[in-house]
Amino acid sequence: MRRKKGQAIVEMALVFPFFLLIIVGGIIDFGFAMYNSLTLQQIANDSAQWAADKQITETTTIENYINGKKPGWWQGKFAEPIIETPDLDSGGKVVRVRLGYESPTYTPFYQTMLSGITGSPSIVFMLSLLTRFLSMSTAECKLNKKCKHLQNHAVRPWLRWLWYCRSSY
Repeated sequence: MRRKKGQAIVEMALVFPFFLLIIVGGIIDFGFAMYNSLTLQQIANDSAQWAADKQITETTTIENYINGKKPGWWQGKFAEPIIETPDLDSGGKVVRVRLGYESPTYTPFYQTMLSGITGSPSIVFMLSLLTRFLSMSTAECKLNKKCKHLQNHAVRPWLRWLWYCRSSY
């Protein structure tokens, strides 16, 4: 009886580090992937909002802005941004930014697993963001009486944009 207890402890001592490596490696890999996903979302939000605030429709200017926002430590493949500025039927204009990034995995177990499932050892993110252009400029807002409350307070551009979108529907 005593001998079997010792055998189970030795087996666990041999197998437990592999399970621990898989669990901790997964936390690290998917934690980095989540962080990269949030960073990609922030880049898309910032670039679409910047283009909408400045009324910029040239795709090369927006692409340069996006590439300037990309973190220097990103090792994965950053997909070429797709930028569209379609007109709305209501007369407004929107900017659509589509970005993609392949977040690399660092644990060999997950690299092998993802390569077998997807054909790439990376976690791929693709997202699309749509932002409406401002319906009126700041100068027009100062002349417009319904925007009077915005003249008296320091309002951030994103708040002004939200108010314009809400009032223009």
